Amino acid sequence: MARHARPGGTSPFSDTTPPGEEELADWRLWVTTVFLPVLREMRDLVVGRADLLREPEMPSLLLELCAHTAGYEITVARWAQGDFSDHLSLVPFPSEELAAYARRGFGELKREQARLLGGQRP
Repeated sequence: MARHARPGGTSPFSDTTPPGEEELADWRLWVTTVFLPVLREMRDLVVGRADLLREPEMPSLLLELCAHTAGYEITVARWAQGDFSDHLSLVPFPSEELAAYARRGFGELKREQARLLGGQRP
């Protein structure tokens, strides 16, 4: 973080000063080696384990996650062809909403688990 952070912790893509070539090269490395593999795992869990979701329909938040991942798949494919005109997914990552959804779901799961294992009432 000390190496890549801008003053105030702002993203190079939302700051008034656009990212330089070194920042963009670092960003491409992070996306291809860290972010996209994790996004793919998240997408694969959502799609492959959708039967475990409590909701009767796929939550729009999870569809946004899948769309964000697909957007980066296209961006990275363009990088492989030498096109570096874009550096972000077309769909923003729903970070705060996804974190809240995961916290809420985990809490509900743990309460239900405790009730089933310990005979507690909900």
